[in-house]
Amino acid sequence: MNEEDCEYEIIIKRRRNWGIALYTGFWILGCFGILITVSISLLFLNRSRLTVEIVFLMLLFLIPSLVVVKIFLWNLRGKEKISIQDGILKIEKLGTILKVPKYFKIRELDTLSFEKETSFLWKPSIWGLTGGNIHFNYIYKKKSFGQTVDEFEAIKIIEKINSIIKILKSNPIP
Repeated sequence: MNEEDCEYEIIIKRRRNWGIALYTGFWILGCFGILITVSISLLFLNRSRLTVEIVFLMLLFLIPSLVVVKIFLWNLRGKEKISIQDGILKIEKLGTILKVPKYFKIRELDTLSFEKETSFLWKPSIWGLTGGNIHFNYIYKKKSFGQTVDEFEAIKIIEKINSIIKILKSNPIP
């Protein structure tokens, strides 16, 4: 079997966390309210040094708000797309902004395993920024995906990907 024959793709839909979706939604509404208020006040202020400081403060407030928008969209529309093609495992997040796909060479990763992740409010995994229930080691670092996948779904995904990993590792390197 060639590496080109080992193509696999799955899309895992994220289960919504309504508490986080509501919290980030209200945060975004507050951001828009502040931005509209400051923008209207800037129109009626004299052009002075104060205007530059207010614009700087608006930018300081707006940039972290982009992360909040990312979390909001991820909790409402998020999906993880896992694909294997040409000996590369690709994990990407769909349905959000500020996303960068992750690539892993199949020959350099260990087999996948299931490990239920526990999340607390202060951990980035509850917000959807990191973590997952499907784990593997890649160049001595623990990586994960499948943030809201349950054990049954995870086992099916793990079995399929591990079988592909076994086939690809058994073939000689071209």
